[in-house]
Parts: sequence; C-alpha cells; structure tokens
Amino acid sequence: MSGTNDNTGSAYTFFAVSDLTPKVTTWDPTKGLIHSRVSNWDGTCNSTDPSGCVAGAIVTATSKLHPDAAVPYTILYTSGSSTTSDGKFYILNVDEGDYVAVSASSPGWGFQTRTYVTHANSVSENQVKGTALPVVAANASNSGTGPLATLTATETSGTFSGSIKYTNDLSDPTSSPTVHSFFESSPSSPLVLPLSSGNTTLKYYACNSHNICGNVGTSSYSVYSVAANESGTGSGTLSSSTTGVSCSSGTSCSGNLLGGTSAVITAAAAPGSTLSSWSGCTSVSGNQCNLTVSSNSTVTATFTPSVQNLLTTYAQGAGSGSVSSNPGGISYSYPAANTGSATLASVALTANANTGSTATWSGSCDSTTGNGSATATCSISSMNVPKTATATFSPLSCGNEIVSIAGTSYYYDTIHEAFFGVNADGQSIRMQAVDITESPNYAGSNSINLQGGFDCNYGSNSGFTTIHGIMTFGGGSVTVENVIVQ
Repeated sequence: MSGTNDNTGSAYTFFAVSDLTPKVTTWDPTKGLIHSRVSNWDGTCNSTDPSGCVAGAIVTATSKLHPDAAVPYTILYTSGSSTTSDGKFYILNVDEGDYVAVSASSPGWGFQTRTYVTHANSVSENQVKGTALPVVAANASNSGTGPLATLTATETSGTFSGSIKYTNDLSDPTSSPTVHSFFESSPSSPLVLPLSSGNTTLKYYACNSHNICGNVGTSSYSVYSVAANESGTGSGTLSSSTTGVSCSSGTSCSGNLLGGTSAVITAAAAPGSTLSSWSGCTSVSGNQCNLTVSSNSTVTATFTPSVQNLLTTYAQGAGSGSVSSNPGGISYSYPAANTGSATLASVALTANANTGSTATWSGSCDSTTGNGSATATCSISSMNVPKTATATFSPLSCGNEIVSIAGTSYYYDTIHEAFFGVNADGQSIRMQAVDITESPNYAGSNSINLQGGFDCNYGSNSGFTTIHGIMTFGGGSVTVENVIVQ
C-alpha cells in the first residue's frame, strides 16, 4: 500500500516486515522509516541509473516531536558514515506522525530541506535533492567605452540558470537593501558592469533555478584616467594602440584604464620636426611611450623643428636694455652691443628694457608679447631659413616733466630744481621711474620725502628711479623711497 501525505506531499509506502528487515535489521515495524537517497537535482538517481546519486553526503535531521534533540533518530547509510555511490540513507524508528526535516551537506554542494511526515509501519521515500554550489567568476577588462567587470555564474553539476546578486557599495549582498539582481540564462549571457573612475568593490553570489545559492565573492578594481598631449615648437601626431584610450585629431589622447594594465602611445613627427622627448612614461622605446597605469596619468610628447639656420638679432633706438634667447646662444646689452646671432631650430627671444625705456620686437617673429613695455618677447617656431629680428629700445615718453611736488601743479626737469620748490615740512618730491643723471644738493631746512619709481601720471610708484651722481644734503632731513643712487 502506498500514498501521499496530505500536508507535505511526501510519498510513503507500506511494506511487509519481511521485505524490509533484510535492508534495515534494526527497524521497529511499529515505527516509521525514512528510506531515501541524496541526488543531483539535474540527474537521475535510482537502482537502474545511479549516475545522479551523490556520494559522500552527510544527512542531518530535525524533529518536530523532539525539537531539542541534536540527533533525534538513528541515521544509517549503505556503508560508512556518509552516502555511497547509490546515495542511500535510512532514518530509523521515527515516531508516528512526526514531521522530520532532512537535509544533507557535502563540500561544494547545496541541498534542499525535505520534510517527511511518518507513520507506523510505513516507509517515506522522496529524495533529498541538491546541486553543486554556483560559482561566480569575476573578470575585468578595458573596452572602447571604458573598463568593464564581467560576472559569469557556473555550476559543475549542470548548466547554470538563475540569478547573480551583487552590490557595489561594500554591503553584504545576502542582506543588503541595495542588492542588485541579474538573471543569467546561460554562461554565454553574463552580467557586464561598467566601472567608474576611482575604486570599486563588487560583492556577489549566484542562486540557481532550484534556489541553491553559492558563497559570496569579492573583487576590487581601480580605474584611472590616462591622457597624452604634445608640446614644443615642432609638430607631429599621437596614436594609441590601447583599447580604451582614443586620440583626437592626432594631437591629444584620453581614456580610462584599469589599474595595473598598460597603455602604449606612439608619436610620429611631422616633416621638418623631430620627437625630442617623452615625459610621464614608465618607459620609452623609440617613439613609443609605455605606461603602466597606477594613478591618474598624463604623458607628453615634445616635438622640435629638425632644421636649424642662422638667426641674427639687432638692437636699436634711443633707449637701453638687454637681449637674450632660449635656447641660449644670444645674450648682450644695448647700447654696449647691438647685434647677436646663433644657429637654432626654434627660439624665444626676450628684450628687457632698462628703467626709463620700453622694448618692441619686429622682424621674423611668429608672435610677440609685451611690445611697448619693459619686457617684450619674440617667438620663432621654425628656423627653416635664415632669419632676423630687431629689438627697438625707446625712452619712456611722458607728457609731464620727470619730477613734481605732490599736491601741487609744479613739474621740474631736475631734482635740484624741485628742491627750490619745497617750502614746508612733510612735502614729497616725486620722480618718474627713469634714469636721471645729476648730482642734486638739498640745502633747505625742511623735512621732506624723496619718492622714486612713479608712472607718467604719478599715480603709483611700483618701479624705481636711478640717479647717476652724488646726492648732497646740507640741511633739514630727507626720507628716501624707491630710489637707486649709482
């Protein structure tokens, strides 16, 4: 006689005692017997085909009638202390009407919990099924759209079909309210996640279609920005052979890469230029920059003209100053000298005017800055032919005389003349930021201020006045500011 329990759906069968005692000699026929197998959920486990039976499983049981008993009933196997290749186990002498929850354990496997309702002189037979624990493999790679993490779930006991659950906020995915879930129908359709700049930690596990869940795995990744630029007065192009780093118009490259991966940027000089150097690279091989990414990185290729020619500079004008070049080769002071030359591929020229003068460049300059001021520059990017440039030094031109008394409308050509205009203590004689050649003599009795370095409008004195001569003070007192006496 056989049937199905109304409450649990577990199967049971009534046997004659003579049929069972050869198998279980210690069974009390007034009690119930659980006689079943531990099997692979996705396989077949019976006496005809035991291929799906699980060997090495240890069966555990809990009892509703005996909740405090660690081992409420005797558990036997075909032999030994765990299931053999037939997967069989026996739970003996179960009390009438007891609910017995049975599961199994085996390294790398997960099993359902099967509940049996037992009856006297009857045998319950439904199998305890399980699968190998799903395993999630995490791999990261660079892509054209940025670094990606790929999570693939597999199980050794069959083809995985189920869900991958993960978090990216360091929380436990088995309990976190921020857990994400992704259904993977097969290993050919894994979970692919874009990785943002900075540090990302993924925690993940998988549950198959039988709700057998694997262990939690953790993978951490770092993503850094990579940039490549060019500099110098020459020209060329940049290209990348690294997935994830792209180059725009051949002059700059950018992208995000996984930490620990490598980038290769190649520089190609244009005709008439040469690649003179790389900076920021882990190593350089010819025209290639090799970068091992461990932080946000920028590399720079410097191009310089490959053709050199003679550059001749001239200085002229009624003012004075100095001329210099970068790279070096030209350096002189005007009017002591009025020309200098050097053979160069490219150059930046600087004219520094002395106090009271301004500087202006003209000639073969590709660009200039500061013309008409104290410092002017001339840039020549390519010396493909011999070239010339001229620095003109002009006296600083102001509408007023170079000396005045503050608070008055009086202006003077010399300091000595201004001394005669002082008639009270505390008056200030102001001088423009020019060179003055005289030897002034103050013989008055007042306390005065002698202030140099003013602009043409006497609004501020951020410069200096240079007096070439001897200053004599025969009376009173003088406070001096921004004045150089030579």
